[in-house]
Amino acid sequence: MARKKDTSDEGETYESEADTDAVPVEIVVDHIYLPLDGEGNVPATWREAPDTVRVLKGTKLAVPPDILEMLGDRVARVA
Repeated sequence: MARKKDTSDEGETYESEADTDAVPVEIVVDHIYLPLDGEGNVPATWREAPDTVRVLKGTKLAVPPDILEMLGDRVARVA
């Protein structure tokens, strides 16, 4: 589920590492703010990302395992 950097994007993007441990989740609250890469997933380097964007309820994306505890009950794991 990890994504490669899309070089067609303008501006700075954060490449998700080839992290096979990425966890597919669905946002289950009205909204949260997360750093996203060019593919719409949270990059493995999420702690260093300077910007976040609003992610709406129902959005499905992949996140690194180390952010799951912080997200708590704001996400549900999906297959």
